[in-house]
Amino acid sequence: MQKQHDIVIIGAGIVGLSIANLLAELPLSIAIVEAHEVAEWNSEEYSLRVSAISTASQQTLTKAGAWPHIAKQRISIYSDMRIWEKAINASEALHFSSNDVGTESLGCIVENALIRSELKTSLNNNELHKAKITWYCPDQLSSIEVFETHAEIQLQSEIQLKAKLVIAADGANSVTRKSLNLSEVSRSHAQFGVVAQLKTEKPHHQTAYQRFYDQDVLGILPLANGDCSMVWSCSQTKAEKLLNLSDEQLGDEISDFNQGILGDITVAQSAQIFPLQLLHSRQYVSERVVLCGDAAHAVHPLAGQGLNLGLLDAAVLADVLIDAWKANFDLGDLSLLRQYERKRKGNNVQMMTVLDSLLAVFQSTNPVLQQARRFGMGLLNQVRPLKNTLIEQALGLKKL
Repeated sequence: MQKQHDIVIIGAGIVGLSIANLLAELPLSIAIVEAHEVAEWNSEEYSLRVSAISTASQQTLTKAGAWPHIAKQRISIYSDMRIWEKAINASEALHFSSNDVGTESLGCIVENALIRSELKTSLNNNELHKAKITWYCPDQLSSIEVFETHAEIQLQSEIQLKAKLVIAADGANSVTRKSLNLSEVSRSHAQFGVVAQLKTEKPHHQTAYQRFYDQDVLGILPLANGDCSMVWSCSQTKAEKLLNLSDEQLGDEISDFNQGILGDITVAQSAQIFPLQLLHSRQYVSERVVLCGDAAHAVHPLAGQGLNLGLLDAAVLADVLIDAWKANFDLGDLSLLRQYERKRKGNNVQMMTVLDSLLAVFQSTNPVLQQARRFGMGLLNQVRPLKNTLIEQALGLKKL
């Protein structure tokens, strides 16, 4: 059985659903292929996986019709961020504040499940959009074959889809990318992320905290109910050790590591674990296929930029495709898709390089580099223009 569409989106994560919403204004038939049902957001408790959403990402989600509804449900604004390393005390931390750049906040902490749920709702609640969208879920790509005028996608259900353009938004382990043998630069950080929800003795004051200590990075993010969300990046051995601790023991470990900056800590939701990796596809595009989000690039969560990069991909790709449709261009033409690649690849590479370099600097045991690191952090704290530039880049208001 073969079904024809203008565009097939592989993956109904946040990036894939954002693209679907952004393109739904066009009179096109759009198919979404997703292996798992999009779960309803549970308002009764916080999801463990959260993201720091920048100003630029909020603008993209607004265009996608989801942000106003997300903001009404549950967002956690953070206005300050403090970063320090093992050789200094928390009181000497590098401090970033929204007041320095005249904004209300540095961003919002939002549950991934809430964003995804509202993006799906945005599609389903608009009757014009809903009529253009066909879901193949649960289903998965089995193989893909590209021809001069179209691509053919074989699904595991034995349904065959035919489309002018395939958008791969199916994550770091993208089946689409692998099926097309698109080469990638990939390496494990030899680390895992341990996530948990915490109750703290002291108020977080809408401040995000991050401490580097040898190979470990501990991030604590403020939640609107007064709790905090934690991501502890560490070796697999350390991660497994943390998971095997009782909730009380884990709370003590977190408090000790963070130098008691939030007082006694209680684990509100038991910890979970996920692997970390760096990945970058050498090609974002090939004839009739384009990669977006983690399918094209995956970064370390130390600066919370992974999803923001993916949403920038979605925004730029949608703009390119909408302009192309208005000019009556073939949406799958390689020269057209390369416009998107040129606009996003360089910026993503720069951000990935910066993040990987920062991680290497903070994890270095070289005494000279450690001394230079401490001096640099102290200097940066005093040089407000440079600090403000870094804040604006994180907000998505200025390019690298």
